[in-house]
Amino acid sequence: QKPADLAGAIVDGQGEQVAEFRSEHEGRGRFAFTPAAGQKYSMRIDEPAGIAALYPLPEVAEKGTVLSTEQDAFAADEPVNVQVRAAGLDGDLLVTLSKRESVIGRMNVEAVDGSVDKVAKFELAESDADGVLIATVWDSQGNPLAERLVFRQPAKQVRVKISADAEQYIPGGTARLTIETTDESGKPLSAVVGLAVTDDSVLEMIEKREQAPRLPVMVLLEGDVRELADAHVYLDAENDEAPRQVDLLLGTQGWRRFAFINTEAFVQEHGDDARRVLALQVVTMREWSRSASMFSGGIGGGIAVDRFAAPVDAPGAPIAANEGAPVAQLAASNLKSAPEEAAEAPQSAAALAPAAEQPARDQSAAGQDGQAAPDLANEPVNAEEAKRQQAFRQPQAAGEPNGELRARARGFAEKLDAAADRELALFERDEAATVAEMLTPVRVYAHQVRSDRQPGQRVDFTETLFWHAGLKTDDEGRASVEFGLNDSVTSFRVFADAFTAEGSLGSASTTIESVEPFYIEPKMPLEVTMNDIVRVPLSAVNATNDRLANVGIEVLAQGTQP
Repeated sequence: QKPADLAGAIVDGQGEQVAEFRSEHEGRGRFAFTPAAGQKYSMRIDEPAGIAALYPLPEVAEKGTVLSTEQDAFAADEPVNVQVRAAGLDGDLLVTLSKRESVIGRMNVEAVDGSVDKVAKFELAESDADGVLIATVWDSQGNPLAERLVFRQPAKQVRVKISADAEQYIPGGTARLTIETTDESGKPLSAVVGLAVTDDSVLEMIEKREQAPRLPVMVLLEGDVRELADAHVYLDAENDEAPRQVDLLLGTQGWRRFAFINTEAFVQEHGDDARRVLALQVVTMREWSRSASMFSGGIGGGIAVDRFAAPVDAPGAPIAANEGAPVAQLAASNLKSAPEEAAEAPQSAAALAPAAEQPARDQSAAGQDGQAAPDLANEPVNAEEAKRQQAFRQPQAAGEPNGELRARARGFAEKLDAAADRELALFERDEAATVAEMLTPVRVYAHQVRSDRQPGQRVDFTETLFWHAGLKTDDEGRASVEFGLNDSVTSFRVFADAFTAEGSLGSASTTIESVEPFYIEPKMPLEVTMNDIVRVPLSAVNATNDRLANVGIEVLAQGTQP
């Protein structure tokens, strides 16, 4: 289904017009008016013409909460302001700003006579989260009342410049492109660039709104919306309407459901889309088997046993990707306690607590001066255990009762230590092999002109001339690529998407042309009349880099009289 543009008005029960509306992009638009209590409203469509039906709007509620913003998008150096209006409240409100359920800002809002009309102002550092943020209003019981998505511009970006070594090329020639990457201030920086050169005529066969998004749009928007069509307009710095179009996208296609109230039902209803929104992971069989093998091997002097002693979810069970408390629980605890107090961990995360806390326990076991603390693995836990261990440590003659048993136990313990050393060596070797396997070479495709190609041949129409997913620019922000052209006389689109180790994003595109090596351009008049003398300028164009000798031009005119 494709979006439809429409325009119309909002009318009340008496047919009086109270507001007008018009779609702006992808069938989306917005309007605002203040409804009267007890009144009913309907939507009237004026464009396209011929629609006489009225479409009723939801009934006017006596109480509720509304979130709005005065801007379509927020710059990284300015606060995020959210207007909160509410009526019929039983207590105060909490407004949170989060990034994928991780709270980055909170503000308590006091209700006056059960109503609120206040701007929640969030002062964020430039290093804080950017992209799509979730503004949520909670009541005093921690229940969500309203939610809105806002977009915050990234503080840093990569500027990409693509330069060709010639203004135009000829079929079968060689093109050389130079890629330059700089930061937002123009300072060179090293970045990883994904580069592709494709026949532009092939891209034109795909409807523009169906073309794939660029890297910044994919990273900053794709994971937070249901459908990303006409993606080229959203983060276009040259498009003044881009911020508004992003806001309309988030208001209609953004994930704003309160899924954490019933996560299981949400996942069952929406499947993989819900898992993507909730950022869930699935315990794979490989992870399960690796956990079991480490538990049975006992590698690391008891650490592995302790680490995997906690209950482990069965393969296929979803687990939360982040370790923080969900926003709902944070809201409830924040209204009941001081803002500085952290929320309690959810019950579902309790099973993972031993694994998460193990590094902290390992560090606390170390001495203050950085040296290892005494081994506490064999320390007794009660008086009876202490008595038993003391009796075991006392030396006894081989002939005494249990003396031979102790000797055999010590020998067995030594064998266990030796086996553990061998197991550890094998584990380290396997780990090194795994790392080596992860060093997969990046595929680079550069079109090569066939060695037996003859001038004027038109047999090679390869669509993609170059493709590199991991082209890295040097410290000066420069990198060069070279590839051969096919036999087509056309233009080629060059796409470059870049990112840095700090997460900065950027993209650029340009075109290069492949023209006929030699052609004639006559300048014909638009019209002539009787007895006119026609003088036709004739241009011979040499698009090659070589000098053409012995070029002759012969003009033959048919149907004319001398």
